[in-house]
Amino acid sequence: MKIALCTISFRHQLISFEELIAFAASQGFNGIELWGTHARSMLETSERAGYSEDPRTLLKQSGMAVSMLSDYLNIALDIPLSQIEEQTERVIALADWFGVSRIRTFAGERPSFGVTEREWTQYIERLQFVGDLCAVKGKRLLLETHPGTLADHLGSTLRLMKELKHPSIGLNLDFFHLWESGTDPLISLERLDPWVDYYHLKNITSLQHARLFEPNNVYSPSGDRRGMVPITEGAIDYRPVLEQMKRLASFKQAERYASLEWFGGNTKDVLTRDIGYIRKVQSALPIG
Repeated sequence: MKIALCTISFRHQLISFEELIAFAASQGFNGIELWGTHARSMLETSERAGYSEDPRTLLKQSGMAVSMLSDYLNIALDIPLSQIEEQTERVIALADWFGVSRIRTFAGERPSFGVTEREWTQYIERLQFVGDLCAVKGKRLLLETHPGTLADHLGSTLRLMKELKHPSIGLNLDFFHLWESGTDPLISLERLDPWVDYYHLKNITSLQHARLFEPNNVYSPSGDRRGMVPITEGAIDYRPVLEQMKRLASFKQAERYASLEWFGGNTKDVLTRDIGYIRKVQSALPIG
C-alpha cells in the first residue's frame, strides 16, 4: 500500500508546493493527493508569462506523482446535463495536466434517506453519465463515503455501487465517515473491498466530536479543532485496519493509496508521526 499526503491539510498555511513536496519526500510519502483548488491555482499560475517553476517538474524530480485529484462535481438534479458535462471536462483536463487518473468527488449533495426512489434513479443516471465521460479519457471516478451524500452509510453505499455497475467508478473509502454512521471500519473494508480504490485515514477523540468535520467548520480558518487527533490517538483503532489493508495489498491491491487527511494544527508534526506509525505497523506484518 502506498501513502499520500493531502495538500488540503495545508490549506490555511503559507507553504510552497516545492516545500510541501520536499517534506513529503523526506518523510517517505509515495504521492500527493491534490486538492482541486490548489491544482487550479497552480495551472493558472503556470500559464502566466514568464512563469518558470512547473509543479509537474517538481513532482518528477522528487520521484512522486499525484495520487488523486480531489474535487467537487455538482450533480444536483436541477443542474442541466450540459453543465455537468462542462464541469466534468474541466476537471478531466486538470487531471490530464497533472498526469493523474483518479478523480475524487461526492455522490450528490443530499443524504441517502432524503431522496425519493425517482430521485435516487436520477442520481444514478447522472453518476453513470460522469463515469462515461471519465472512461473515455482514461480516468477513474472515485465516490467518497461521506455524510450528506448517497454514500453516507454502509447500506446506501453498497446499493449505490451495485446499481451503478460502472467499470470506471469506484470508492474512496473514508473509514471515519462510515464509522460515525455506525459501521466498524473492518466491516467497511470487508464489504466494500470490491469497489475500493483509495482510502482516507483520520481520527477523532470521540463520536460526539464528529461534527468537527462538517464543511462549515473544517474549511474555516477559525474552525474548532479540539478533538481532532493523530490516527494513533483517537476512538478508531487503526492497527487492525492497517494490518488488513496490508494483507489485501499483498495479493491483489498493491497499487491502492491511503491518504492521511489532517485538518488540525501542527500539520507536519502530526503527519510525520502518523506515517511513521503506519510504516511500523505494516512492516511488522509478514506478507502473505
